Amino acid sequence: MKRNPYEVLGIPESASSEELKNAYKYLARKFEEDKYADPPLCDIAKQKLEELNWAYDEIIRLRSSNSSYYASGNQYQSYGSNNQYTDIYRLLDEGKYYEAESRLDAIPEYLRDAEWYYLRGKTYYFLGWYDSAENAYKTAHKKDKSNPKYKEAYENMRGSRDIPYKESDSSSCDAGDLCCSLLCADCCCECMGGDLIPCC
Repeated sequence: MKRNPYEVLGIPESASSEELKNAYKYLARKFEEDKYADPPLCDIAKQKLEELNWAYDEIIRLRSSNSSYYASGNQYQSYGSNNQYTDIYRLLDEGKYYEAESRLDAIPEYLRDAEWYYLRGKTYYFLGWYDSAENAYKTAHKKDKSNPKYKEAYENMRGSRDIPYKESDSSSCDAGDLCCSLLCADCCCECMGGDLIPCC
């Protein structure tokens, strides 16, 4: 079975030309020959670069000829973001939130599209990290404003005020934080013989 050129570059078959170039450049920089001057590393780096060049050229050839991803009866191994995201949706449906989070983390940064951020938002939401969920939905919406699913998720999250717990990534505090801090300080004072809040 032939090696899938998309798998070599770590991108889905639906990747844009820009994503293809970015993936190639990112990986090629990792195996620049001048970084590995001595054997056996120089041989490995050279082999990796040849493989990356082949994969890039093969994808360009396939796309320019409009051929399917089959050659001489040999099918490339399937690799695509849709399959990857389908698995993540399934994990979320099954309540395996940490596993879904781990799968999302494994996707390289240059491949994180609007759908990735939307799924990240869903994962955060199910884990109870509401501020982070809102931020992820916001990023998904910014990356693809034409998708109503992302817009709805972001607006629902932003407009929601009845969530019992809301994680805060910022250093600001609300009235609840202030009260808790004062009560804690009062307890410490009382342990030392003082009294910060006489009525408590």
